[in-house]
Amino acid sequence: MFTAAREGVLLKGSQAMDSLSLIDTLVFDKTGTLTRGELKVTDLCGVDLDEDELLTIAASAEEHYAHPVADAVVNAAREKGLALPPTGQVDFIVAHGVSAYIDGKNVLVGSRHFIEDDEAVDCSALSDQVEKLQKEGKSILYVACEGRLAGIVGLRDELRLEAETVLEKLKETGIRKIVILTGDAKLTADALAAQLPVVDEVYSELKPEDKARIVKQLQDDGCKVGFTGDGVNDAPALVSADVGICLPGGADLAKESAQVILLKDSLYALLAGRLIARRSQDTIQHAFYSAVCLNSFFLLLASFGGIMPVTAALLHNASTVSILGYAAVRGKKKMIGDSSGLEGEAPSRP
Repeated sequence: MFTAAREGVLLKGSQAMDSLSLIDTLVFDKTGTLTRGELKVTDLCGVDLDEDELLTIAASAEEHYAHPVADAVVNAAREKGLALPPTGQVDFIVAHGVSAYIDGKNVLVGSRHFIEDDEAVDCSALSDQVEKLQKEGKSILYVACEGRLAGIVGLRDELRLEAETVLEKLKETGIRKIVILTGDAKLTADALAAQLPVVDEVYSELKPEDKARIVKQLQDDGCKVGFTGDGVNDAPALVSADVGICLPGGADLAKESAQVILLKDSLYALLAGRLIARRSQDTIQHAFYSAVCLNSFFLLLASFGGIMPVTAALLHNASTVSILGYAAVRGKKKMIGDSSGLEGEAPSRP
């Protein structure tokens, strides 16, 4: 665990290390894990509002919401120098959106599920624009005012540079299935998956409670599941998985729910943790079999008069020290040299 900490991986006990070495399926919540989580506003499409008016009411509603999407919208408004009017009666709906009153009007900002299904606002007026943006791999934020669709905001979140390489190397460590979960529309999710050919399954348009259900479904199918996420709504899935993995920028609840916390904001830390856990299991097996075989051999020699009992005792102690030394030296070897590749030993198990 000390070696893992040096590589940027915090393991909450030996059970976390064991579980990390045994998983054969990795599930990722898309935003902030496979992507950078640094969203940028790229498109503004209003129904009856111009771009600045749409961005102003969206940013005003999102201003007090601590979320990557909210930060992106507010930053875009600040970059344009827009003055944000005061808001009142702000209500945050976790993993859905926000409701606020601006100049006496009720403004809703969030996902299509929140705006259309929960609040019964018709979103069909901009269907063509939505489809176009989704095909480009962009996420869509819906804005409604006084029960009518005001417009949409298109946002882009870039894939992490190391994502494809790390996923390929994770497959080499024995991960048989990689799954992506996202609340984004199918077109947006498919555009992301097209950049990651090693991904086996993609689930889109998910509600927060769906993530834990899918993890449970994979476990029922016989998979040993590791779930990687960083949001409050990821907590149930992090707890349900055989091992939960949280990134350093994750919410406090996510960190509390996870058994493994990455201390570096890079997927290479996840790869390092997996390799260290696998190597630790190999080292334990090697040490166990070596101790049993050597001590049994010394005992047999002493029993049949091949060596003196005192010599057998000395050899027993010497073998114990040697095995401990082997484990210590092997455990100190670095698994990840830098972002360009791997160093050290590869795990011996397939």
